[in-house]
Amino acid sequence: MSIEIQDWVESDIPVVSGWITDRDTRKALGIPLDSTPAAVETGLWLALADRQQKWFIARDDDELMGMFGLTSINPDGSAIFHLVIAPEHRGKGGFVSRKARSFMQERGVRKLIALISRDNKKSKKLAEGFGFKFEDVDLGVLLLNEEG
Repeated sequence: MSIEIQDWVESDIPVVSGWITDRDTRKALGIPLDSTPAAVETGLWLALADRQQKWFIARDDDELMGMFGLTSINPDGSAIFHLVIAPEHRGKGGFVSRKARSFMQERGVRKLIALISRDNKKSKKLAEGFGFKFEDVDLGVLLLNEEG
């Protein structure tokens, strides 16, 4: 598996919006649960245009595997971290998250914060495998300058 990280581009939006259909993913991204597919796609367009956010796509050859983003980027090198794995690649999230981790370290991100709903056990397990420590029920912190 040869995963490449690339900037998120406009042509990725229709594919990515199709991934954001389940309750946990919508909740994690702050998307209202009753949003229509068109509203989800509009929200992705707004995120792409927001210069305070950085969004990336993970690809294996030409196939999109997942996306991750940094929001609330702070001068101290900390940011809120979001990760969505394409439904057909769930179970391979560890590959994407490891690649995302090294990608962000290379760019000076020092601390990631993940907000994961307490009832989203799969995402929490993935985040813990990625190195997040959950000091609070819904809040995980990962220091990228530590080995983990």
